[in-house]
Amino acid sequence: MVEGSPTTLIESGRVNHKALAKELLTTSELMTVLHRQGFQHVNEVEHCILEPGGTFDVKGKSPGVDEREHAEVMRALQELTAKVEALAKTRGPA
Repeated sequence: MVEGSPTTLIESGRVNHKALAKELLTTSELMTVLHRQGFQHVNEVEHCILEPGGTFDVKGKSPGVDEREHAEVMRALQELTAKVEALAKTRGPA
């Protein structure tokens, strides 16, 4: 028995509005699916595919290089701040 083929609703963070219309889905309904999967915005999604059985295959984008580097710098800054605060406590008041 042929059930149909998968329909790509989002590709690289962009909604395929023709595919939504073909599947009789609204943007609001698609956003509800994404929110249930933990996404706040379409641009966080690499792809969203509606499978023939009615399930959604949603894959998020992995963090970009800039985001990873920013996170590493922020983590190092927090560690450095904690060390400076600890050093200040051991020296006592100036």
